[in-house]
Amino acid sequence: VSGVHSTLAVEAKPIREGARLRLDSDAIFQQLLPPFTAILPRSVKIDYSGESVSVLLDTAVPLGLAVHELVLNAARHAFGPEGGTIRITLSKEGEGLRLTVADSGKGPSEGFSPSMEGLGLITVQELIPNQLRAPIEWDGRRQPHL
Repeated sequence: VSGVHSTLAVEAKPIREGARLRLDSDAIFQQLLPPFTAILPRSVKIDYSGESVSVLLDTAVPLGLAVHELVLNAARHAFGPEGGTIRITLSKEGEGLRLTVADSGKGPSEGFSPSMEGLGLITVQELIPNQLRAPIEWDGRRQPHL
């Protein structure tokens, strides 16, 4: 947790807005995604596209943690040796944001339920509704939309 927080708070160059800090979403993802290249297999690629939006640090940290867990989960479980692509998109939706993390992998196992999964998905299921007060939608391929 402190690693993501310190990376976002220092490297993403926050802008002070009164007593709160704001970060640009492009800066968040420029800091968050490159370290994955050192830990992901070469056959797994990350594709990010998103609208540039300003988010509070209080939002950026749980958002960054959720992306981190979802990318690691996809890298571990979605692909065979042939690899694939993890797509991350961020867009404005009404007064909020829509984050989608999707992969080109094999899809969910028979009887998949996000509540049955490991610590990474449990973390996401706690962060998003409790800290960001946002719903999580899982499509038929077990890809979350936050």
